[in-house]
Amino acid sequence: MTIDATVSASFPASPLLRPLRRLCDRLGLDVRFEEQAAGLVHFRHEARERPPDWDVIVLRTADWESDFEENADALAAGLAHGPHRPGDGTIVCLYPSPGSAARDAELAARIEPIDGTVLITPAETIGLYSVGDAACDTVDGQPVYGNELHTAFAASVARVLHARARPPVKAIAVDADYTLWDGACAETEPGGLRLGPGRAAFQELLLERRRQGVLLCLLSQNDRRDVLAAFAAHDFPLSPDDFVIIDAGWRPKPEMLAAAAAELGFALDAFVFIDDNPGECARMRAGLPAVHTLRFPQDDAAAGAFLRHAWMLDPPPAAAAGIDRTEHHRAEAGRRRAQALAGDPERFRAELDLRVELREATAGDVARIVQMSDRVTQFTTRPRRGTAASVAEAIAGADRACLVAEVSDRFGDYGLTGVLEYAIGPAALHVRTWMLSCRVLHREVEDRLLRELAGRAAAHGLDRLVFDVVRTDRNLPARSFLTAAGATWTEGDGHDARAELTVEAALSPRRPALRPAPEPASPASRNGSENKTGAGAFLADLAERLTDARSLHRALFTRDEDAGDDRTRTRTRTYGLWAALLKQAWEDALGIEDLWHHDDLFAVWGATSVDVLKVCAEIDRRCGILLTLGEVLALPTVARQAEALKDRAPSRVPVLTRLHGDGGVPLVFLPPAGGLGYGYLELVRGLGGRHGVLLAQAPELTGHGDRLLDLPSLVRVYRDEIARAAGSGRVMLAGWSFGAVLAYETAVAMGRDGGPVPALLLFDPPERRPAAPRDPGPEPDGAPEPALSRFFRLLDPWRTDAASLAALHGRIFPGRAPLDPAAGREKVWRELLDRLLDGAGEHQRNRLLIPELEPMDVLRGACVWKKNQSLADAYRPTPGFSGHGHVLRVASDSGREHVLDRVLAGRAETTFYPIRPVAGLRAHSAMMEPENVALFAPDVAALLDEVSAARR
Repeated sequence: MTIDATVSASFPASPLLRPLRRLCDRLGLDVRFEEQAAGLVHFRHEARERPPDWDVIVLRTADWESDFEENADALAAGLAHGPHRPGDGTIVCLYPSPGSAARDAELAARIEPIDGTVLITPAETIGLYSVGDAACDTVDGQPVYGNELHTAFAASVARVLHARARPPVKAIAVDADYTLWDGACAETEPGGLRLGPGRAAFQELLLERRRQGVLLCLLSQNDRRDVLAAFAAHDFPLSPDDFVIIDAGWRPKPEMLAAAAAELGFALDAFVFIDDNPGECARMRAGLPAVHTLRFPQDDAAAGAFLRHAWMLDPPPAAAAGIDRTEHHRAEAGRRRAQALAGDPERFRAELDLRVELREATAGDVARIVQMSDRVTQFTTRPRRGTAASVAEAIAGADRACLVAEVSDRFGDYGLTGVLEYAIGPAALHVRTWMLSCRVLHREVEDRLLRELAGRAAAHGLDRLVFDVVRTDRNLPARSFLTAAGATWTEGDGHDARAELTVEAALSPRRPALRPAPEPASPASRNGSENKTGAGAFLADLAERLTDARSLHRALFTRDEDAGDDRTRTRTRTYGLWAALLKQAWEDALGIEDLWHHDDLFAVWGATSVDVLKVCAEIDRRCGILLTLGEVLALPTVARQAEALKDRAPSRVPVLTRLHGDGGVPLVFLPPAGGLGYGYLELVRGLGGRHGVLLAQAPELTGHGDRLLDLPSLVRVYRDEIARAAGSGRVMLAGWSFGAVLAYETAVAMGRDGGPVPALLLFDPPERRPAAPRDPGPEPDGAPEPALSRFFRLLDPWRTDAASLAALHGRIFPGRAPLDPAAGREKVWRELLDRLLDGAGEHQRNRLLIPELEPMDVLRGACVWKKNQSLADAYRPTPGFSGHGHVLRVASDSGREHVLDRVLAGRAETTFYPIRPVAGLRAHSAMMEPENVALFAPDVAALLDEVSAARR
């Protein structure tokens, strides 16, 4: 079922959402996150028909420094008196900030006791996931967080969501030797077994779960007498009486567990199995993949970390309400023996002396009803987890009635095992919730409750019962019962349905043969058991090896190595313009991250025709190019769609592409040295579409002839293209690295032509270098130079004929067979390119490969890059800029002068950001990677708003 979660934050929360979405995907959780504007940390659900299941609030008290008391009071009031929700509550992530420990503690003291609120503090998060000292840096007095801290907080949030969304753990099956104790009971005297602190803590945890209603089973390949002797010789926290089943013998443990599941009547995914032996764990995972299998550490000292990270051992969301489930199941064993002796089912039911008491629910029943909402998954019409507040509201509601059923027989008391919530309507008795514990199924309790409902309807002059039903893959027993009773079904949206039953049919004896309830047209889960198995393996990894933030972050953001060579080769950090536009549009439409070029959007990500229409509309809005629904449905990958888009475009790569509308003062991004502006797309996305954005590409890659352009020629092309696109209106110019040089020079030229540029955005302009152009020079000393690096060092962009390329090949690969210039320029280049790519690393390949361009265009792109680097080396700025500059620089370069420092003196302000290296790229080259864009995108958006407001 889909979980709706609203995320609001006092600072941009996107870096947290990225690992959080990955975690939910790996856990098989269908969570729909709705991100609010940064700075909003209170509830704003007035316009919603249904509040979200969860509010996730991300804040740091440093953002409230001037008005802490006011904001803290407002947040506490919102949490305590927020709108009723049918789901779960609020998760508050309290991020660290320097000097805020006292405020953090004060805020925690205010909100932690509030019912329905889960507080995640920095101390517990950093400690649990061993986040390093770089968790929080400070730049210009503002906290800046590393990816590891975001991943740690994401894991803590996902853990809460998972605990409330997964099927409840009803039983924990454990091994004995080297798991419950250290040693083998068959190989040593009972008194010789040891119980270290780690295993003692494990036994204490199991004992606590038993008190909370989880059943314990002991599965041991030992003689039963040896196992019992071990308990008798020690004062362990656990005793044999704490286990509902002790199966000691020599059968395979999957057989033991399957037998325990059959005896208890539990589904396999309600079990957690824990064993120290990796072979036993592997056999259980292979034989019963639905069982949640965890390997207990053999080193007692490692047990503490295992227990802290074993999500499947977390406390159940609801307390056990004083019920001893172990005794209940022992009584159930007596009933099964009596049933076997009776033979005839009717005789057995008569001998049970079953008693059902139906009464109005009271405040004392709230805890048990909440527990049932968490545990009952089979006979329930509307599977949902209630909170104490929502159950209390249902009990006290004047417009409804809430009944509970208490059942007993001659073997003992079942306790409170049934819940009915209904309302009397004008034409029917409307049943909103019906839950019945599996312990009393098939003993005519359901029949008695149905007749009770029918009698109450008749007493009000009604002749129909209407049941709200949500279909799941587990509540077939409830749906089948209603169908067998004569209900007719009406399908609703998604998994919603309505069952309607006449009072006459409800009062009639139910026929013994059950007809299954009709299934919805679409499968209950698109991912099915495969997702559950994958989620189970990931949960085991979380407990056993992904126990620190660094390991977890790497696991989340590394693709499966088993994907195959072809798939691995298609993964590149470089996307051409059209592929990058499509990638962003699809990620936004599907709510995913890190989409690959060759992913089948429909088979892998489940895209629908509605998603296709969204993407087509977005591409039309950005580029003015219309793809049809039929075309995209026939082209399932971004790579193939990009080819179609390229064929529709006026040129393979246009000089200027409009990405957004005309809001505010238009912003034009000039390309870096490589000549393509796709690298700005992550930043453009972060600006939110409020401003017109145009993206420029190198003219040499767009059909402007074969000549490589010098700087004055480039400036003339960009000036003319911008004038055609923007008319006489003002524009802002932006550029990264060499693009900063282009932006500045173009602004000077436009000012001379009467169109002054009000502002420049310059991202890490090139460093000031000696005036002399670069000389390829001799081979560097030391380690062998990679072939691609040697290629760029030796490439002469003005000499790329066949003979020059063949000579270049000889210098790069002196031991390889020479290339024949007579074969022609294109063939020589193709062979050289293939050899350059052999054995190259990913980030090296990305320096050369440009998707959507043919091999000869790749050569052209390499020449453009080398030529522009030469222009940057020889650059001296032209005076004359009359606007204002905003320079965004890499913090590690703070002591170095850039090429525009002097000419902008007094006309620019500089801000430094802790830009980090990414995937083999140094910090400067990684500035436009998503992880780094998140650091400065909010400041850029604010600046654009400021400039636009001043120009109105």
